[in-house]
Amino acid sequence: MAWNLKTSKAMCLVVCLPLVLLSLYPAGTLGFQSAGEEHYVLIEIGEKVGDLYVKTTGKHVEIDFKVDENGRGAKYKEKVDLDPAGLPTHWEIEGVGWVGAPVKETFDYAAGHARWKSLDDAGDADARAPLYNPNNSSPWTLGLILRTLQASPGQRRSVLPGGELRLEKIRDVKVGNTLATAYAIWGLDTAPIFVLGSKGRFLGVMDSTAPLITEELANSFAEIQKLASEVSNEVLARLAERLTHKYQDPIVIKNVHVFDSARGQTGAPTSNADEEVLEQHQLLTPK
Repeated sequence: MAWNLKTSKAMCLVVCLPLVLLSLYPAGTLGFQSAGEEHYVLIEIGEKVGDLYVKTTGKHVEIDFKVDENGRGAKYKEKVDLDPAGLPTHWEIEGVGWVGAPVKETFDYAAGHARWKSLDDAGDADARAPLYNPNNSSPWTLGLILRTLQASPGQRRSVLPGGELRLEKIRDVKVGNTLATAYAIWGLDTAPIFVLGSKGRFLGVMDSTAPLITEELANSFAEIQKLASEVSNEVLARLAERLTHKYQDPIVIKNVHVFDSARGQTGAPTSNADEEVLEQHQLLTPK
């Protein structure tokens, strides 16, 4: 499930943020920080409304995510064990969703078999090095997904419980004094999720309304909001241009029964063009 502050209010789901700043790794290697702590802040209308703390020790990660916006907001604690490639073998998620609904979810993988369970569903599957997309989780999940896509052939990968994700490079960008590259992740939501990387470090999340970013970039939140809008508009404009079909001749739909709401009934079969146009294109025999 894709996440941002706006959609989480409506859907009460927290999984990912619209623009994640992601580290760059060689193909075939996920690469994860062996030790360290990171602190990210979620900013809305210039005010901090949330925190994401990530502590990594070897192959174990502990995550604490809290959002408080007028008493609402997701609050998750997560524990993750990673394999040598950086993929989770054990994942625990507990807390509450946007409006306080309980969240309790687990994922385990061993000996070629994956199992998952949440308060919404449960399942299992035979798999090789699976990537799991939780029902509910902190924005840390996006860092995992993005690193995995960068290391995957063709920057595509199937995910559990189902579906496929794809990563697309958009362009190089500048945030403050930091040079980075923007990407789009396709498959998490109806719209792409935009991601950014710089010098092997996960910097945070870009969104036109509520960016989640590392502490030292907090003063650049307005610039990040603007950049998120620009990148989103670029990608969607290119998509619209590629998917728009232009026809030389008129499009005629024949035998349409138009519903008359005032009379509460449908009319006789008709078309969306007048008889002169239909005759011109030999779709109607002249009288």
